[in-house]
Amino acid sequence: MNQLLPENNAIQFRYGIPGFEFLTKFLIAEVEGYSPFRVLTSIEKQDFTMLILDVNFISSQIEMKIPKKELKKININGSDDSEMAVYAILKYDKASQAFTANMKAPIVVNSEALVGQQVILDDDRLSVNQPLTLLQCES
Repeated sequence: MNQLLPENNAIQFRYGIPGFEFLTKFLIAEVEGYSPFRVLTSIEKQDFTMLILDVNFISSQIEMKIPKKELKKININGSDDSEMAVYAILKYDKASQAFTANMKAPIVVNSEALVGQQVILDDDRLSVNQPLTLLQCES
């Protein structure tokens, strides 16, 4: 079972998520027993949930760079990014029976200000369907 944070920990997506601009308030919750996976759930439409994973757990040869102008939109300024969390949206591919990660359009969250957005990165090396290979993580 997922443990949702209280609504006062809602993350405000000022611009919604592309394709779902009308949804602006989300919670991030742990998936009990499946660390480090999380779910991003809409408060306005609770059956709208996406499986996400911190990009630091995903094996990738390409460094993801979030443009400063995008970071400013969620109140992250300067080089101190300690309040920033970056997540990839995961998708299950039935044909290959494997998960893929959207590395081209990560969810970026300012965990201090509780604001976030999905950023579409202008880097052709990044994929919306990168095969998911997890780095070793400590439990």
